[in-house]
Amino acid sequence: MDLYCTEGSKIGLIGSAFFAGTFVGSFFLPRLSDVYGRKPIHLLGLMIFVAVVFSSFFMKSIGMSYFLLFMGGISEAGRYYVAYIWCVEFFPRRAQTKVGLAIFTVFGISMTLIGLRFWFVAPRVWTWNAYVSIVLALFSFTMCALWTPESPRFLHSHQLYDEAGTVMQQINKTNKKEKGAEFRFTSDEDASSQIELTGTLRELWGNRKLRCNLLIMMVEWSYSSFAFFVVPFYIAKVDGNMYLFSICTAVAELFSVVICLVVINKKYDLT
Repeated sequence: MDLYCTEGSKIGLIGSAFFAGTFVGSFFLPRLSDVYGRKPIHLLGLMIFVAVVFSSFFMKSIGMSYFLLFMGGISEAGRYYVAYIWCVEFFPRRAQTKVGLAIFTVFGISMTLIGLRFWFVAPRVWTWNAYVSIVLALFSFTMCALWTPESPRFLHSHQLYDEAGTVMQQINKTNKKEKGAEFRFTSDEDASSQIELTGTLRELWGNRKLRCNLLIMMVEWSYSSFAFFVVPFYIAKVDGNMYLFSICTAVAELFSVVICLVVINKKYDLT
């Protein structure tokens, strides 16, 4: 697809389509994961992602690029946001913050390597990245589908205690703990024991604590997303090396993770 003669405003909408898809997907995919489980919704997100990347090889119009980027944004909510929740729910509360920071560390390193690749190795050839993305997504799909169990917290919250116990026994076996170790969530770790929820949007907005958390996260994620992605998408309008700017953005992410680890360990003693 040649965008040489395309208006700048239309090109800018390509990036906006992705954010629109992420916005829409964030409304229903995490909620579906609360109902049907983290695992199936994450797998759904991966399937949508593979379909989008594969279809990009046949992209011939800017309208199709809008659609594919929009669907890619929806897949982001399943393959990243739901995956994040799924991952941290395997860990006790005292370790969840560090696990989340470890995920952001991998993200920052990956962004740095991708920026270096496009800067020094055939920057105009994008198909190699597409092939790698498809292979990694299919590998992740296989690993999750065959070997990764459902979140024990999700199973426990749906009163599937036997299934949750089985998952915890698998975790005990992997960590070489006693096979007969008792499985239970303490009251301070099980959020459902503190607030009785049915899962409606009205309930989310009606509860003062949940409403405050929602507003805080909406503002924080909105500002951080615009600050993070404005560089890769729009820095071409500014004199300089857009790949270097992207790398600097990723490195800043890594520095923020280090700072968070230092502050958290010092203030909350999570070691």
